[in-house]
Amino acid sequence: MVVNLGKFAPKEEIREEDVRNVTVAGLLHDVGHAVSSHQFERYVLKKLAYVLLESVRPECTWSHEDASGMLLEHIVDKYYIDISKEDIKKIIAMIQGDKPKTDDSAQYLYEIVANKDNSVDVDKFDYLSRDAYNVGMKTAHFDYDRLIASSRIIDNAICFHAKNDYNVYGVFQSRHQLFKNIYKEKASTAINFMVGDALLEAGTKFKYLEYIYEPEEYVKLTDCILETIEWSKSEVKVGCG
Repeated sequence: MVVNLGKFAPKEEIREEDVRNVTVAGLLHDVGHAVSSHQFERYVLKKLAYVLLESVRPECTWSHEDASGMLLEHIVDKYYIDISKEDIKKIIAMIQGDKPKTDDSAQYLYEIVANKDNSVDVDKFDYLSRDAYNVGMKTAHFDYDRLIASSRIIDNAICFHAKNDYNVYGVFQSRHQLFKNIYKEKASTAINFMVGDALLEAGTKFKYLEYIYEPEEYVKLTDCILETIEWSKSEVKVGCG
């Protein structure tokens, strides 16, 4: 999308560094997902933080995007990657969808990966198309290639041609269908809560509340934890219940 926008942006406005920053943000925006994906941050962490700390703490509002930013900084430092601190801040802001409060001439760059204004972004193009394919839906209800090709910059915001309105509607129609039939389907929801409860029981053993701030440890919080719990012979509750 950033390459397409560059064809129509004011001359010299989209720099090579901008293309790289948006590309990195797109590649890494979900790298911060831990075990059980959204269930970990929306259910496990919030409940664990509230019960163990007996108060609402930053852990209750932590998100996988925070982890993505943390891991980006860690990777750059560990492997001596030549990216400036200023560009790292921009990439993290693009992952979060946080536009700079300064008078940035290219604020639309912060709408590409995560668009907080209207939720039409490449993150949704990605997971809606991928999930629809993997659960056997013949196709998602939109053509992201046409949306990207028709994207333009108007008043410092990303817009789409009116003739593609059905594709914009299709993004939300696809999301609704997946939420109704897959993500929030009763069996799927029940399994999510059972997995969440199992992760809660192992909360202090795997030190979630500590490791979400320690990149070297955080990368170990993968779905392998579920196998460890499944094969554990311990009957002692090590988290909260």
